[in-house]
Amino acid sequence: MARYDVTDSQDDENDDDFAEYDRAVAHLEEIAASLRELGYTLDPVASPDNLAAYRATLETPDGPNVRYLMVTLADEEAPEPTPDLDGLIADGDTVDLPDGRKLRLRTYPEEGSDPFRDLDCYGAIAPVQTHPDTGNSRRPDGFTGNAEKIDTRDGRYWWEPPADAPKRGTEDFAQLRQQVRDLFDYGLQIVTLEELRGRDAYGRPIVRRAASLGGVEPFPDPDYFREILQDLYRDLTDTPPEDD
Repeated sequence: MARYDVTDSQDDENDDDFAEYDRAVAHLEEIAASLRELGYTLDPVASPDNLAAYRATLETPDGPNVRYLMVTLADEEAPEPTPDLDGLIADGDTVDLPDGRKLRLRTYPEEGSDPFRDLDCYGAIAPVQTHPDTGNSRRPDGFTGNAEKIDTRDGRYWWEPPADAPKRGTEDFAQLRQQVRDLFDYGLQIVTLEELRGRDAYGRPIVRRAASLGGVEPFPDPDYFREILQDLYRDLTDTPPEDD
């Protein structure tokens, strides 16, 4: 995110840093108002960054005194480039970085989460209950004719697709059905990216810092998973490493 400085060509101490452009402009106007009270004439001018700027002129016996007020983009360190993370696919995979560090991917079940309770994008589920005499089963209350039975590791369940589900018979609907089955069988995941450097007394890699994200579906789309890892790497590099 860009940050902004407010500079005065004749005041080296007036170099404030703002996270929002509007606040920087407001501060610029405060300085401009104080100069007007001193007799300066202010004229808008173009700035190198095409941001708000003034040319302030004060007529004196020795000639015009000219100073420039402007909002500029703050100098920021270039962000650390994201390394190639394509080798991180499954739990325990690692990639080596040029400086000797190692990144490791870890994935864990998100204990206590229930995507069908906490989210509505997967629809509703209910166990299939059969009549002891007839063996027939009824749709649960609130389930419509669009509901269907799906087989999971925990048995058979009724599944009512969400109202905005893709049309039945399409590839998108088949993918949604498979997502629901995967959530039954594997649950949501926590994805963690660890930075490793050195080894402890038992020869195990030492985790210097880590970043995690929960609520990740099992078997996510590869492009989406790559974005997750890139975001986690940026979060990880913003975290101070553990001391040696």
